[in-house]
Amino acid sequence: MSASASLSAKAVTADRIDLSWLAVPRAAEHRVYRAASPATPQARHEDLVTVTRRSDHADRELAPDTSYSYLVESVDAAGKVIARAQGPGRTPPAGLWVERAGGDLIAHGDAFEITWSATAGGEITRIRQYDGDAWLDVLPDGRTAPGLEFTDRAGKIHAARDLAGVEFRTEKQTPAELIFASSIELAGIRLGLRWHLFSEGVLFCEWALPETKVDGHHTQGVDAEANQRLLATVSGRLALELNPRILGGKFAWGHFTRQFGGAQVWKARADTVTDPNRMMPIAMADYGVNPAGGYTNHVEFFIEDSPAEGASSRFGDDGAGGFKFEWRFDGAAMRNLYFLPWDMGFLHTRWGLCLGAARRGPMGRALPSRRNNLTGAGIFHSSCGGQQVGPELRDRWPFNVPPVDLITDVYHGSPTDADIERARRQGASVILLHQSWMRSGGSNCEPPADYIPRDPADLKRFADTCHKHGIRVGLYMRGVEKHALFQPYFEQFLRRGFDGLYVDWSSPYATGFQGCSDLHFSAYNYFLFTRALRERVGEGGFLIAHSGGVPTMIAFAVFDAYLPGEFRTQRDNFSHSVDEALHYAFAACVGTNPIGGRKFQTPRAVALAAGLGFNPHVGLPRYHGWDWRHHMEGLWRIRATVPMESAVMYNGLTENFRPVRAPEGFLCTIYKINRDLALLVAANLGAKAAGEFRIDTAALGLPGSYHVTEMRGAKQEEFSDRELSPVADGVIRAVAFETNEFRGYRLER
Repeated sequence: MSASASLSAKAVTADRIDLSWLAVPRAAEHRVYRAASPATPQARHEDLVTVTRRSDHADRELAPDTSYSYLVESVDAAGKVIARAQGPGRTPPAGLWVERAGGDLIAHGDAFEITWSATAGGEITRIRQYDGDAWLDVLPDGRTAPGLEFTDRAGKIHAARDLAGVEFRTEKQTPAELIFASSIELAGIRLGLRWHLFSEGVLFCEWALPETKVDGHHTQGVDAEANQRLLATVSGRLALELNPRILGGKFAWGHFTRQFGGAQVWKARADTVTDPNRMMPIAMADYGVNPAGGYTNHVEFFIEDSPAEGASSRFGDDGAGGFKFEWRFDGAAMRNLYFLPWDMGFLHTRWGLCLGAARRGPMGRALPSRRNNLTGAGIFHSSCGGQQVGPELRDRWPFNVPPVDLITDVYHGSPTDADIERARRQGASVILLHQSWMRSGGSNCEPPADYIPRDPADLKRFADTCHKHGIRVGLYMRGVEKHALFQPYFEQFLRRGFDGLYVDWSSPYATGFQGCSDLHFSAYNYFLFTRALRERVGEGGFLIAHSGGVPTMIAFAVFDAYLPGEFRTQRDNFSHSVDEALHYAFAACVGTNPIGGRKFQTPRAVALAAGLGFNPHVGLPRYHGWDWRHHMEGLWRIRATVPMESAVMYNGLTENFRPVRAPEGFLCTIYKINRDLALLVAANLGAKAAGEFRIDTAALGLPGSYHVTEMRGAKQEEFSDRELSPVADGVIRAVAFETNEFRGYRLER
């Protein structure tokens, strides 16, 4: 046996360390062992991480901010250890951590990294996103964000990136937030910049004209008239340009416009949209660098305040091989953004970014910004009745949701104990109550809902019975009714850190109800509201967002899942292709819970959900019993055979890491519980074909031989399971799948 050799252990993310060691001649395999420092890993079963034929390994699912010791034993064909390598490794902390490097300030997140440079006007000189395999540069080489420029009346361009000596003044730094300030002068105009970055990957930058000090204790607003005259001497632009290297795989984008009450999405790389006045200055893109993969990351660029005239947006192909989201303004038009209380006039606006990555699993199994506490959940969505207005009363009440005295159908109360037991037997792990649990469900602030239970004792009985069966409870609220935040859900009925909220109208674009206008939308305020909701439900609780036609990561970043499908374009196009399903689902930045509509109940839609790891809601009609036969019952039963509350999800499309190789037309998702237990769910969207699934057990950290149980059947009465031959090489061979058929394969060590 050769002497011990050094082992390289490099942290890639807060939950991944990449190992490498020298190739060993005659080695048939390498056994990798791990122990949390200061312990020393031993060649024993409980320390075994993986067995591989490669001379490297990506060790995933680690604890953040933790030191580890590694041992690699190289073994020949006879099983004899012929070489050893060992060395330490350490993961960085989860959330935000910051470092200074020369004139750069670098903020690291769970799946993003942003660098500001003091020698480039305090601009962002690098943005990186993690796609499950590697870190990708978002900005083109040599470009900055937001690329702030002023052009004076002589046509001279004054670019922030040309300025040096900018100081960064830190105001707050925690694992959840970074706040710092800087200031620059362009074309004789001094701007104050205040940056606020959140660990969820959402960044806001407020820029404003400086205040005027009256004396040591009082601040006078800027001289509005003088600054309006000064601004009238320039025009300006802000932009986010995208690196061509992230455009060559999968790419789709969208934007918002004032002429249409929803997002314009599913636009191609070559598309361009230009609007001289009325386009909302926000754009979003999903991308993945692997042409054979899916969308792994999400980017948004937005501006809160834009004058109704004198500003323009241009999104899309730039005609020179690049791609950008750009907003331009005429300085004279900015007077319309002045806020003038008394004599203290001031000007400010915010621009911002969202940097998203796919969700992986519940808190404790995934990093905080990549959490989905509803991974693999079976969700019943109950209306409970009692919220419809008869046609003869529409003249008296034209709004969607009526007050109690106009309701014509019967309120059935919360689900009974027998209903809950039936739901449990079907595999339900979550039950949501829609708005009729309230005394007055309201109508999106006209009037507002009261969030007072119709029957508090019955609601308490329902929640307690659900908890006894291990079922989580979610109550309906609206994102446009912020007073709902202060209701005593968790003090009186729900369990913080376990239960959650279903938030309808969850978008800063809910026009007319969310502080939007032609000039402004409340991105910053709404995002802070969503963070308050997370505090309300707890780190282990859940949040589901439903936003109709106005989805945005601003509303989803803090949430576990997004419910798409009510908006007509989503509903009609969702099942056209895998790429469209991922794009409309915002799967590159949040978990996906499709709505319970008819188009999401087809065999193809269910197969998509099975293969992509989506969690469709099963809407329980008012007049159906809880033994109702529904489209998800087979998938629920398969998923219920493993503890999903401990699962990390891999599907090879929302991350650039392919855990399973399958025949063309198949989609596969693996739920890994631990190294002794995993569940493969495979779905065939193509023609009838046999399935051969090659699981990369070495990369997944599934060493050894596994017993395999095959489970099939879309309906309860069709469900069957059978033992297959044990597998040691990760290859599962199955008889032919019908089109849109899905099956589960439980692997037990």
